[in-house]
Amino acid sequence: MNPSQELAALQKFLTIATIAALIGIAGCGKSTDERAAEALAPNRISKRAPPANPDDLLANAVVISKSTAAVDLKYDMATKPEVGRPVEVKLVFAPHAPADTLEVQVAGIPGLVVGNAGTPKFDKVAAGQSYSTKVTVQANQAGVYYLTVSARMITQLQTDARTFAVPLVVGTAPAPVAAGKPAAPPAAAPSPPSAPTNAVK
Repeated sequence: MNPSQELAALQKFLTIATIAALIGIAGCGKSTDERAAEALAPNRISKRAPPANPDDLLANAVVISKSTAAVDLKYDMATKPEVGRPVEVKLVFAPHAPADTLEVQVAGIPGLVVGNAGTPKFDKVAAGQSYSTKVTVQANQAGVYYLTVSARMITQLQTDARTFAVPLVVGTAPAPVAAGKPAAPPAAAPSPPSAPTNAVK
């Protein structure tokens, strides 16, 4: 064994000895039963630290326009949508470029009533910041609906818009059909609404 191999073996031995000593110190003062219980206990799963930005946990809206406006949209719902009950939807906009103004327009497909939407506006928009607003929606029949959200990034040079779709599943899945009865064909979910063809420039 050459000197380098001997040094590596010595370092390995010292590492093992140090770990063993630390384990022995940690076990001092505990009875044999306590140490046995710890050995047989299931591994503890460490809780993952929450993200630095809570918005990272939100869902991403679906982009339905061809515009490449420098803004993304995430959303969250206060409760599960139910038939005939209003639900609050939180919209969080994340611009990637500065703008003088960020204007928002919200609409729903037929059957989805949108309340207190208005036209939210944010001035002096900075890249990397989040801008949020809330709308209330309600559907009186079970089904799949879409909320259309248009975000307009306005500067002194140009105005660019990006349109998103936020899906909402209202109600529960239909009950299983009784034996001997043919199942009705499932209703097709509506396609996400198309973005307006007259893009703002």
